[in-house]
Amino acid sequence: MIKIHRDPFGAQFEQASLDDWIYYPKLKLTGLVIGLDMKTGFMRIHCFETMNMRWLTLHNLGQYKV
Repeated sequence: MIKIHRDPFGAQFEQASLDDWIYYPKLKLTGLVIGLDMKTGFMRIHCFETMNMRWLTLHNLGQYKV
């Protein structure tokens, strides 16, 4: 379960969870969330463009869309 984000700017954006599809417009990256690390604040993404695993920041401040 994802911790509730208390940042007023971050609260307006949906946070990713396991098995969600996300899209990073700046990187033009589409992927599936396959792991969450609450201790470090990162999520593991399976990127389908490159077929690689990537670690990206978990807390959404507008940089990705769920």
